[in-house]
Amino acid sequence: MPFTDFPGRSVQRLISPSLAPLPSKIIPFYVLRHADINGNSGQGIVAEGVIFSNGKCVMQWLHDISSVAFFNSVNDLMAIHGHNGKTVLLMWQ
Repeated sequence: MPFTDFPGRSVQRLISPSLAPLPSKIIPFYVLRHADINGNSGQGIVAEGVIFSNGKCVMQWLHDISSVAFFNSVNDLMAIHGHNGKTVLLMWQ
């Protein structure tokens, strides 16, 4: 049965008991910065993102002027934005 969650587009919901369960789930996270060594992002919760079931992740900065970045892994994200332990990820499952 079609529904219109997106204006101007008809989308079909697929509900099937024969579909196999997903192998894992998406894990949301927040980026908590204890110290802003570059003076750009501030301190506290500065970004949010998700880790996909294949290990790749996406992150969005929580600023008026923002960007979205894709990473092959959380390790890659932290290698760039971890600032030697001054930034941590808050995750829940």
